[in-house]
Amino acid sequence: MKRAGGMAVILALLAAAVMAQTRPAGQNGADAKPSVGPMRVEHLMGFNYLYVSREATLKTIGQVFAVELPKLIAALKTENIQMRGGMISVYHGLTADPSRKFNVDIGFPVEAGAMAPEGYQLLPLSDTNCATVLFGGRMAEIGQAYQQLYGQLHARGLQPTGETREYYLYWEDFDSPNNVVLVAVVLK
Repeated sequence: MKRAGGMAVILALLAAAVMAQTRPAGQNGADAKPSVGPMRVEHLMGFNYLYVSREATLKTIGQVFAVELPKLIAALKTENIQMRGGMISVYHGLTADPSRKFNVDIGFPVEAGAMAPEGYQLLPLSDTNCATVLFGGRMAEIGQAYQQLYGQLHARGLQPTGETREYYLYWEDFDSPNNVVLVAVVLK
């Protein structure tokens, strides 16, 4: 359980750094509590993933997203590449150390046959088994989803690979209680 709590802290900090936007208190249901669905083990289908991979730390992740996401969206528009879903972030090697480097892939599922613009990569992400939870709420509270997910994952003896994905299913802004994110821990 200690490890699960550490991941919750890591990812709450990550979420706060990534979406460093604020709204005045009282807007968008200030009293709304986050919701976390039950953990499920699911087989997620693969897709073509157009992305940029960057090295980051918990201290710099917000800057990485602020720089790379607008460039990626502009490249998709310029090249007329059709997205096949919302943004997906893939994290490799996160730890509780805010200065430790890890890799983050920032991208979108795209149409079959798409070509990667210069500076970007296209990878067919294969089918995978994941432990998942559905999170609804403000991104500053997404750590609750990770805490629940990792606690149940370890209690059931499931082994993570070190890759975690966030599928942004519905997005308003960092402070919106209406955001919906599927958190998926890839399993061995």
